[in-house]
Amino acid sequence: MFNVYLPPDTVVLGKGKATLNLAVDLDAEEASANATLGLHAPAVTARMADMRLGGSLQLDAALRDVDFDTRTLDLVGSRLGLRNVSFQGSDGRTVSGWSMDASVDEAHATIAAPLRIQGSGKVAMSDLRLLLNVYSQISDYPMWMLRIADAGQVTAQARFELDEGRFRLLGVHARNERFEVDARLELAKNQQRGALLASWGPMALAVDLQPGGSQMHIRNARDWYRQKAP
Repeated sequence: MFNVYLPPDTVVLGKGKATLNLAVDLDAEEASANATLGLHAPAVTARMADMRLGGSLQLDAALRDVDFDTRTLDLVGSRLGLRNVSFQGSDGRTVSGWSMDASVDEAHATIAAPLRIQGSGKVAMSDLRLLLNVYSQISDYPMWMLRIADAGQVTAQARFELDEGRFRLLGVHARNERFEVDARLELAKNQQRGALLASWGPMALAVDLQPGGSQMHIRNARDWYRQKAP
């Protein structure tokens, strides 16, 4: 039932059992409402582009200023948590034990099929492994990148858009005490486009992600990313 609201052939929820809780404060005269929606799935599978994932999901959605006439609402304060996530990339390698907590700073949504959302938020990730795997196979990265991939918790901020069957991450900036990562990403109908820049002291690496595959840039990586960035 949830896949109809997601970008087709891009993010697909698979099997799993879930508990859904909904509380609604309805204003019938104004045709509006505020609501909270809680969704807990202790073991769910999903596919994102060419990655298969499994783990525990906790969604606490704050549905504010719901307008039934325009079918719009705000999602400020909503939170998403993923725990004990395992994922398999296109090279067949499986990574386990990944986790994430995301919070929405601002977001406006239009209820449609698929769903349309624009907003921004913050993310705390246990490490960089899933993000790097989106752009290229983990085995493709140089050794120094693999050393920072699981170098501890990462905090990030980004803007996000879900519209016309596309999911976009814009202005992604992730960091911890050792490194920084800047990125942007677009997923649409099994096609992936994006760019990533990882910096660790004087070293840097950029990745150009296109539907046909990815290409890494080590020489002048920062200059390449700045020229590529919109």
